[in-house]
Amino acid sequence: DVGQAAVLGHPLGGAIALRLAALFPQRVTRLILVASAPPLRLVPPLGGSALRPVLRLGTALVLHQAGLREAVLRSGFYDPSFVTPEMLEEFRRVGRIRGTAEAIVRVLLDSTRDKPLNLAQIRQPTLLLWGAGDRAVGLRVARWFLSHLPHARLRVIDRARHMVIEERADESNAAITSFLQVGEA
Repeated sequence: DVGQAAVLGHPLGGAIALRLAALFPQRVTRLILVASAPPLRLVPPLGGSALRPVLRLGTALVLHQAGLREAVLRSGFYDPSFVTPEMLEEFRRVGRIRGTAEAIVRVLLDSTRDKPLNLAQIRQPTLLLWGAGDRAVGLRVARWFLSHLPHARLRVIDRARHMVIEERADESNAAITSFLQVGEA
């Protein structure tokens, strides 16, 4: 049993971390959102089940089509050469785990049933960690979070995109460690 913890989420994990902090505030001491998806419906609520085949196909294409998978992964980095053959192989391997595509589709569709969050009620200190060049979840989303989360601070890391933690590991770790130790970013 984990009594309390600091929670970190990256893209969809950030939306989940926000929901955890809102629903179980006594368990979440600090929140770290890394290039996080906002807690909005990720799929239109009408016709969610009708979208299942489309979502499944799109997810399968990204997971299983080598060229598309590589393009998506490289677009997450400021320096695309950061993506090594080993990283591509690991991404391919994870995508081949039975049930991965269906799990992603289920999470997306489940978001249609989530009740809206009142971010002003989230009282945990929150670090927003973003790559300056993020094209997937841009800085406008980070600024939106900053204006809606009362105890948030934003740390933008230059020469990084969506995969900021991997690409600028030392700077990311320093910001996270500082935030966890003394609440600064």
